[in-house]
Order: sequence, then C-alpha cells, then structure tokens
Amino acid sequence: MVKISVIIPVYNVGKYLRKCLESICSQTLADLEIIPVYDPSPDNSLEILKEWADKDSRIKIIVKDKKEGLSIAKNRGMEAAVGEYITFVDGDDYIEPAMYEKLYNKAKQLDAEIAFCTIGTVNEKTGKLNEDKHYCDSPLDKKYDDKAFSWREIKEHLCFMPVSSWNKIYKREFIEKNRIIFPENMTFEENPFYFKAMILASRLALVRERLYHYHLQRTGSLLNTRGVKFIDNIEVMEKTADILKELNAFDELKEFYTAYRLGHVIHFFNIIRPEFKAKYYAQMHESLKKIELEAYRNSPVFDPELYKKALKLIKYPSYFLYQLTNPLSIRKYPDRLELRFLDRAINIPCVLFDRYRNISTAEEIEAYLNRINFQQKIDMLAKKYGDKRVVIYGGGLLFSVIARNYDLSGFNIIAVADKKVKEGSDLIEGYPGLEFKGLKELTEEYVLLIAVLRSKSIIDMLKYGIYSSHKKPPVIAGFV
Repeated sequence: MVKISVIIPVYNVGKYLRKCLESICSQTLADLEIIPVYDPSPDNSLEILKEWADKDSRIKIIVKDKKEGLSIAKNRGMEAAVGEYITFVDGDDYIEPAMYEKLYNKAKQLDAEIAFCTIGTVNEKTGKLNEDKHYCDSPLDKKYDDKAFSWREIKEHLCFMPVSSWNKIYKREFIEKNRIIFPENMTFEENPFYFKAMILASRLALVRERLYHYHLQRTGSLLNTRGVKFIDNIEVMEKTADILKELNAFDELKEFYTAYRLGHVIHFFNIIRPEFKAKYYAQMHESLKKIELEAYRNSPVFDPELYKKALKLIKYPSYFLYQLTNPLSIRKYPDRLELRFLDRAINIPCVLFDRYRNISTAEEIEAYLNRINFQQKIDMLAKKYGDKRVVIYGGGLLFSVIARNYDLSGFNIIAVADKKVKEGSDLIEGYPGLEFKGLKELTEEYVLLIAVLRSKSIIDMLKYGIYSSHKKPPVIAGFV
C-alpha cells in the first residue's frame, strides 16, 4: 500500500533536482509514490528525472506538453496520486531522511487529516541553513505537540504560519471529498489551498522539527525575480477572503486575516521591480479601499507602523509613491520625488512641468519648447509610433500650446483624454475628447502620449485610468 504520494512540480530546477530526488528516494518511510510533474524546461531537468526513474521504480513522471505553472502541475499530480496521504516538494528543495515517517506516524497516531512540520531555510549563496523564525519556529504552544487540534484552537496563529503545502501531508480522501485544489493560472496559489484545507480539517497534528529545507529566494524563483506576477498576490488575497466567508470562518479570523493580508500586499509592493510598481500600486489601492481599517485602530494584532502605512495608502494615495524615494527629502522636494517615481515605475521618457520649474503660462511653455527644439522630439516620436493609434493624455494648457504651434501630422491621434471631458465634448479644437474612464479600454495596441503640467495628473491616471483595468495596458510615452 502506498502511504504517501509525493508530488514534485519540476521546471528549470536541474541544478537542485538530484539532491531533491535523493532526499525523497532515501526516506526511511519506503512506501512512497513519487510523482514528478514536468513542465517543458530549457535545462536538463527531464534527463535527470529519467535517470532517477531508471533507478527507482517508485518514480512515475508526468510529462506535460507545455509550461502551465505550479498550480496546474500540482493539480495534475493530485489527480494521479493513489497514496493514503499526499504531499508536495519543490524541485529545488530537499527534505530530512525521516520527514515522511515522522509526519505519517503522527498523522496516524492522532487520526489527523493534516500533519505538518517546521521548515529550515537555505541560503542560496552559502548553502547553509538560516535562522528564519517565521519558517523555523512554530508559534504554537507545546501542548499541541502530542494532541490533535482544530483551526479554532489556534486561530490567533493560523494566518501567520507558513501557508506552504510542502511541509504538510494531507489525507487524500479528505482532499478529494472537499474538492480542494490549487487555483489555476495564478501565482501565490498556496494561500487558498492552505486556508481551505486547514479550516475544513477537523484534526491537525504538529511535528515540531525542521524536516523540510526551503531555498529562500533562489536565482530564477518567483520571489527573486520580483516581476509582474507579484500582482496576482492582490487578487489571491481577495479570493482567500471569499473562501473564508464561504466556510463561515471569516468573522472569527477577520482581524488576523486582515493583518496578514495587509502585511503581505504591502510587502510585495515594497519589493516588486520599479517598472511594475505603478500597476501594482493601482490595483493594491483599489483592493485595500474595501477594507474597513478604522475598525482595527486599537487592535493589538496589527503592527502599528503597518497600520499607519495602510491608512495613508487608502486616504492619501501619493503617500506610497513618496516612499519609493528618500523619505528625508519628501517635505522639501515632493514634486521632484514624485517625478522620480514616475520615471522609474512607468519609464516615461519625459520632463514634467512641475511647480519647482516655475513654468505655468502658455508663453513660458512655448519658450521652453522652442528652446529644446521640440519639433525634433515630435518627429522622433512620430517615427516610432506613427503606425499606432495614439491617445493624448492631457487636454489642458500644455497640449493646447503643442497643437497650436507644432506639426502633429505624423501621428494618428484618435482622441484627447482628460478628467474634464464630458460625454460627447471636446477640449481641444480638432481632436475628439475621451472621458477619463475610457482609458480603461485602451490596450497594448495603443500609445498613450503624456501631455500634462503636473505629475499629480499622472498619478490620477494610474489610480483611476489604465492600470485599474486587468487588460494589457497601452504603451506609454511622453511628449516632453
């Protein structure tokens, strides 16, 4: 009888895979089924899997036709599993020799649907184990070491323990009966799976030992790339809240889960790469506006600094934009700092006429544009974007000066978007007006040319315009 089915999503982890497989195949609990699920990779991962499958008949490789991500790989593995319990291992991690024996024995002893251990984190550069308290130490009282318990008994800790699936074994019958799967086509898939499983399990069991070793922020991993997929985290947090509500657990966990959600979402905003911060910011702001933060003002669960940041984010949207720069200079040069954010976050190759430039009249703008040989800049932009549909963002003083004094025939300008545009109205003669909400409908087929005097206008665009849509946004460029 197969006691545990071990599911291993494999993509581009050849550097680590042999050590991972060796640690699984040499487990003191031999009654295992080992199911690597291979997404086509540019490295030698498949060759390594076949090499080990030739040596160990317990390895049953699932080879997928195309790369579809961790969630689908894990779900495919669960569909194929026949073990009494199922578990997961990332292909770049490794486990202690007695991990599954200890977890299985504890689960059987206490008749638990889920048994879990603590985690050791591995320094990618040195290979040594870190002392990361979040992973390495369980916050649970030692009275839980020898008894089964439910989520309600540990609810003050449930939202702050690792949500990972790989330090746990799950009774397969329990998973299948409750139709617990990973949400597909989405990163951060562990959160919904963790909360649904932990809430529905009537008996949980803890092994207070670091039996799983996790490569924290390895090169090429999702966390280390800090890319656009971080934005999925915002939607995942909302979906997880919906799951808690469906399971009638949200009211009991609301305070803890909201603190966890805030910390998670704001942390990823802090570390996402600059070119994706604008889109992340807009979606984060819209998501967190739905939380009634005032209700938690005196909550001991919330970190005071985190709570203050969240309040400022919701009430004063430009606050977090300022945090991207030197906070000591904010009061002295707020506009300049905002400009630096915009340059980094959405790569606008432009100069904004902010207050510190002392340019505010049509005459001053015209003099400045003439001084920088502005027609040459227009011709360069037209050469680059002349074959695309162009929407001007900004129907105020700057574009009125540009439209009056310069040749724009090289562009296919279809509209001028501005907050002042009402349905059917035009701000600039000869150019159709586009209501602000129309920015949400623009896709990557369009070019949005910025023509505004204040960086605050860009922030408004980010908050309520193109980046509040889930579509692929248009190319953004600057007139000046």
